[in-house]
Amino acid sequence: VLRAVVRRGEALKLDGIGYVGWADDPVGKALGTMGIELPRLPDLGPKTLANYRALLVGSEAHEKHAAGLPANAKRLLDFVHAGGRVAFAQIQDSSFKASYLPYPLIFSNDKGALGKITVPPHPIFTTPGKVRSLTGLVSYDTIVAADPAWRVLATDTKGRPSIVEATFGKGSVLLVQPSPDRYVIGQESSQGALTASACSRLLRNIVAYLQAEQ
Repeated sequence: VLRAVVRRGEALKLDGIGYVGWADDPVGKALGTMGIELPRLPDLGPKTLANYRALLVGSEAHEKHAAGLPANAKRLLDFVHAGGRVAFAQIQDSSFKASYLPYPLIFSNDKGALGKITVPPHPIFTTPGKVRSLTGLVSYDTIVAADPAWRVLATDTKGRPSIVEATFGKGSVLLVQPSPDRYVIGQESSQGALTASACSRLLRNIVAYLQAEQ
């Protein structure tokens, strides 16, 4: 659970979790809208990473060179291997390289949508808020296939991986390919059970997952 209480007008500040991205990118804006404040990493140097046990990597981090990415992408994997936890928000096919992730994934720039949650008990769907359905959640780029080392937590409408997780060394990697942040900031419209509130719960659960002890 999130170990802090948000007072009216105050941001939720979480110790040990950093954000790799920009304050004005979609994920950064969504966090701000939700009142969650994560310190933005200036770089991925050893002294900087030593201050964190988990990182959230924004959807535009590699594309727009946040914290020295993509040149220093290997440092994120070293961080995970040593026991850290990293959550990636929407890998962009146009800038993706296989070296960014610990195990192979094949991406396409075809637009898709989340279909089914395949592991409902996973913390990103339960803690601190229950997420029952994300059907229709847009993916601007999609995962075509995943190495067996990845655990598939949700599939898209074609039955392909959409949200995946893997253990690497002493740590773990979570990849959320759909974009709940776009609903939180109003760039995508709610439809049926897929609401901005449900997307906010998913994002909040992802932050709680990063904060939890491994």
